[in-house]
Amino acid sequence: MVDQQSRPRPRWLVLGLALSLGVTILSATFLLWVTAGRNAATELPDLATMPAFQLTDQEGLTVTADQYRGKVLLVGFIYTNCDDICPMLTAQMRSLQEDLQSAGLLGEAQLLSISVDPEVDTPAVLREYAAGYGVDTTTWRFLTGEVDHVRKVVVEGFLLGYQQVPAAGGHAGHGGTTDTADYRVEHSGRIALVDQAGTIRAYYDGTELDRERVIREVRTLVTKAR
Repeated sequence: MVDQQSRPRPRWLVLGLALSLGVTILSATFLLWVTAGRNAATELPDLATMPAFQLTDQEGLTVTADQYRGKVLLVGFIYTNCDDICPMLTAQMRSLQEDLQSAGLLGEAQLLSISVDPEVDTPAVLREYAAGYGVDTTTWRFLTGEVDHVRKVVVEGFLLGYQQVPAAGGHAGHGGTTDTADYRVEHSGRIALVDQAGTIRAYYDGTELDRERVIREVRTLVTKAR
């Protein structure tokens, strides 16, 4: 008597089982791919709304928040006399500009640097500062403005703090002088990611910036809007 368990399975049965298993694997893979895509598009939270602003760029041109509707923005905060984190932040954003260009995202994504020392950082000063880093100012603008307005934009709008702090033996504030050795400006080193609708979607630590993550999340926003 032939053992039923040792009898060879018909070829059609083997092929059927293989096809069934293959379809199951493909279905699972497709589901994972769709889920991953959906998660990538929705993983960025809505943190705040970018404030309305009217500032002046390095060329003396008026710049408003409304001009950037439909664009992804990376917004950083610096001042030109800073010898602490600002050179690092600006260098990081310079590298981001290059990365965006290489990824084909520059233009749909743009950069802004807002001065937290607007009394000193006039358009001419910002223009010289930008030139020193060799930035493309068609897609990266450096902004200044009235002191109270800048503070409102940064603190109440982007939810980031900054404060003039007296240097040793000095005093905070300029008092109408151009002497900048008597104070420093303590401020956030974060870079804000703003989507096309003007919603702040992420903050990045500009001193330890994961540029691959930034480019990935910018691409997510750009691709979702296409």
